[in-house]
Amino acid sequence: MTSTSSAIFENNVRSTLLLGVTAALVLVAAWALGYTLGNIPMGIGIGVLACVVIIPIQMAATKAAILTITKGRPANASDPRESQLLDRIARLSRNAGLTRVPPLYVTSAQSPNAFASGLGESSAFVCVTQGLLDTMSLDEISGVIGHELGHVKHGDIRLNTIVNGMTTTLTLLCLAIEIFGRIGAGGNRNRRNNQGAGLGAVILLVAVLMRPFISIISALLQMAISRKREFAADAFAVQVNGSSRGIGDALEDLAHMEKRMTRKDAAELGGSQLASMYFSFPKIGELFATHPPLEERVRRIRQMK
Repeated sequence: MTSTSSAIFENNVRSTLLLGVTAALVLVAAWALGYTLGNIPMGIGIGVLACVVIIPIQMAATKAAILTITKGRPANASDPRESQLLDRIARLSRNAGLTRVPPLYVTSAQSPNAFASGLGESSAFVCVTQGLLDTMSLDEISGVIGHELGHVKHGDIRLNTIVNGMTTTLTLLCLAIEIFGRIGAGGNRNRRNNQGAGLGAVILLVAVLMRPFISIISALLQMAISRKREFAADAFAVQVNGSSRGIGDALEDLAHMEKRMTRKDAAELGGSQLASMYFSFPKIGELFATHPPLEERVRRIRQMK
């Protein structure tokens, strides 16, 4: 049997390590830019400055952008079903030890799903789809909401935003390496003849190859971070609900439903750009899947105390 606390701790440690690898890639790219410019401290400074600027901008724009894409609306307390959920999220938030109850939103998407967003407890909110309300029991939805509150409690949304910012920074740094590498190669040919031309050619080749390579690695790291977070959030749902039954049943239901989901269903949820945020998302490819297999999540849930 696996305890919920050990599952949460193990997966948070792994996510932190993966974040460290992403940060290391940013530093490598910044160093490479500095080398291309002939001033390594300047390159590292540019990399740090880019992170300092890009990450806060993405953080500030997150909530408005997501609610615009998903067309989320505040839950209606006069609707019996939604009123029940408002009561449940209040109780689960207390069980989770949150300092405030996250606002509840509903989208018109017919695929059963949910997500949480916000950079911390003070700005967090939870959103469920109409499909989730229509197809699942209250206990199953409570399991799903507990999972989303786990993301809030663990700071997962903030982590994902930071990784997105680092990925954007990596792409920009690699583009700068390519641009200045081309300029430097041309200048060196004129000033340093064959030796300069050879060095310029190497710099240009590395610059051209580095950008797509780092983009792919960054995407894989981001997917890996997302997968690890899901296991920890599942364990948290068991903890705040006091049972693995609700979330386990919800995951089993989704395992059957997702086999019938189409690309149109995925697009209705916001597509690949929001995939990592959802409780679950249709698997397009194993390598780039944002979530671990539902069968594996169910297996781990059923083993928890």
